[in-house]
Formats: sequence, structure tokens, C-alpha cells
Amino acid sequence: NITTDRLVHDIDLSNQNNPGPRVTGIVIRNNFFKVTGQLSMQPYAGGTAQVQFYYNNVNNTGTPGLLLDANVNTLRNNIFSSTNGSRAFSYTSHPGNADYNDFYTSGSTLVYSGSGTPVNYSTLSSYQSGTGTNANSKNVNPKYANDSNLHVFHPALLASASPFPVVNPILTDIDNDNRNQINPCIGADEFQVPSSDIIAKQFVGLKTDFAANAAQPLSLKVLNNGSANLTQFNIRWSVNGAEQLPAYSWTGNIAYDSSQTINFGSYSFEMMKYTTLKIWTDLPNGVADMVPVNDTIRVDSIMPFARGTFTIGGI
Repeated sequence: NITTDRLVHDIDLSNQNNPGPRVTGIVIRNNFFKVTGQLSMQPYAGGTAQVQFYYNNVNNTGTPGLLLDANVNTLRNNIFSSTNGSRAFSYTSHPGNADYNDFYTSGSTLVYSGSGTPVNYSTLSSYQSGTGTNANSKNVNPKYANDSNLHVFHPALLASASPFPVVNPILTDIDNDNRNQINPCIGADEFQVPSSDIIAKQFVGLKTDFAANAAQPLSLKVLNNGSANLTQFNIRWSVNGAEQLPAYSWTGNIAYDSSQTINFGSYSFEMMKYTTLKIWTDLPNGVADMVPVNDTIRVDSIMPFARGTFTIGGI
């Protein structure tokens, strides 16, 4: 993993003051880059080193982020992402042999060209047509595990790259796992997407001020994190450790990376008594959840507000 907020110009690694062979080719592969400022891949003045940049995951959290130059003659099978509105990447002269990459930004500029007249490409299609490159590239949010752990599980990136180099292709990934030699994943990590995985995202349904001894609707927001469309599952729940039966059985259709809020029941909370709710999902598409750690939500210390007419003191 590499984190940088510095301007880097060290692509030509030759020592200008000492004799010896000059570096003419550099391969940068199987890396996680978190760029908090600017990472610039440019040769020293007069440098001739050519860079092949492939199978890398880049997370731009600063501005301008990753900056590439003409010395990058290969740009393949990488992920360039920014979720804070920065550019996915920038270039002063477009890299050669560029394809099978993923570009994503939550901002308005996907790719910035500083070559000649500056251009802000806002979409993948405009970038593709403007440069004549990246015909097989993607525009999806890779959803890195976090800012520094750049493992991904997006189905669109699974088995979507092209083996590279064509002669003696890379056999392993950043974790030293074997790469698929026919259809590798885009990025530094060769991964598998769970076919069945529901994430319990949020408990929904109680107002800040609600009455005691009256049925309150209870809802759960779920996200389908499995590669298969979600068509059925159960919502189970307990009150102070006692499971409420029967479980709520849901049917419908939720696509990957889509969410839905589902009303699964109601409950009358008692005055002056704290209540704990535990809510969990079960059997997505009728099979065991492959990632059960994200299935459960617990809500503690629920108590209705006192309301009505009260007499304090008196004779």
C-alpha cells in the first residue's frame, strides 16, 4: 500500500551524477495507491524511462490526485476512483495502450486533460470519444473497503479485464492470489463476489416522540450486496432477547447494490421501560448468507415519551 501527498518526479531513476546504465523501462503493478495530494509520474528533464502501469487500484482523496505524462506507455486493468469529488485521474499527455480500466468520481470531472487546450471530461463516453482510448473500460464505483484498504467486490469489475502482458502475463495479484489467465479482474485484486449477501443498513420506523402502548410500525432498510438479484428473504427480530414469531417473509426483486425499506411488523412499547430490538436477515434467495457479519442491527434503550396531563405536587 502506498499513501502519498507529495509531488513525485522519480520515474527516471538514473543518477545523473554517477556513471551507469540509465533506467529505460519501469513496471508499476499490483499496488494500492491512496493519493491525498498529488502523485505525478513524470521523468526528469531529458529522461527517457517508459512506464507500464497496470493492475493497480488508485484512491484519489485530494486534488489533483494522480497525474500521468507521456512517459506512461501502458495503462491497463487499473481502477481510478474518487468519492470526495476529485478527478479519477489527470494527464498532461495521454498514456498509450489504455484500456480495460475503471474510472469513477462522485464529482463533475471524471478525467482532466492538460494536453493543449485543457478539457474536463465529465463522462466516460466523452473521454472515450475525445481520446479514442479505453473502449472496454468501465464507469462504476468500485466501493473500496475503506480509504486505505482498496479491496473491491463490484461484479462489474469481476473477470472484466484482459490478460496482460500478452506474453508472460501476470500470474498473481496484490495478495499473491492466482490471477484468472483468461478473464482477470480489473484492478490489483483478483476477487470473487458473493452470490448471496444482504446488508442490514438501517432501522427505520420510530419517531423521536412516540406514544406508549400503541402499535408502532417497524421497518428495516436492506441493501443487496450479492451478485444475484434478491427475490426472497426473511426478516427476524427479537424484543429484549425474545424472538417475535413468525419471521417476516419478503418477496420481490432487488438488484445488486440497490436498497429497499421494508416494513416487517409493529410493536407496542411500554411506558417507563427500556426496550432493546435486534433485527436480522435470513436465507437470501433461500440459501445461507455468504457474509453473515453484516446481517444484524441492534437498537438499544428505546423508551416512549411520557405524554398527557400531569399533576405535580398538590394537596
